[in-house]
Amino acid sequence: MSVASKSAIGQGPFAMLLVDRPTAHTAIITLTLELGYTALGDDVLALNVNGAVTVSELPPTITSISAGKVDSFGSFNLVLNNAGDAASGFMFGNPLTFNLNLTSGAWMSAADVLFTNENGYLAACHLLRQGSSRTGFAAVMPSLEEPDATVAPFTLMPAKLAPQMR
Repeated sequence: MSVASKSAIGQGPFAMLLVDRPTAHTAIITLTLELGYTALGDDVLALNVNGAVTVSELPPTITSISAGKVDSFGSFNLVLNNAGDAASGFMFGNPLTFNLNLTSGAWMSAADVLFTNENGYLAACHLLRQGSSRTGFAAVMPSLEEPDATVAPFTLMPAKLAPQMR
C-alpha cells in the first residue's frame, strides 16, 4: 500500500493486492501479506469495486461484508470483516482470496475492476505487525506511471505499481 496511517506497523511493503479477471464478469482478488504482517479484524480488506457485485469463495473466517469509512483513507463500497484475532488472520503463506461476480455490465480488463474513492485510494487493510500488539491501517492508490495497474503494493513509500493483466 502507498500509505500507512500508523508508522508503528513499519515502513512496508505490507502486502500485494492482485486483481485477476478470468472473465468479463468475474474477478479473483488476492491479498498476499509480506512476512511479518497479518491482516485481521474489522476492515481486514476494503475495496472500491466498479459495479454491483456478489462475493463468493470467501474464507470461513470472514464474518460480514459491509461498506463504509476505513480509518483516515475514506469510504469503500466493499469492506470485509474477519473473525478478529491474529490466529484467524491472513499472513505470509495464507493469502486472502475470493471472487467478485459482476451482476450487470462487463469489466473490459482487470484494471476496470477497482476505482479510486474520494481520497484517491483503491483499497485499504487492517494490519498487525507480528511479534507486537501494534496494529494500523494501510491503503493503496494507483500509480501515475502505471494507471492501468492490477497489482498494487501496500507500502508506506510511494511505489510504482507493476501492471499484471490476466
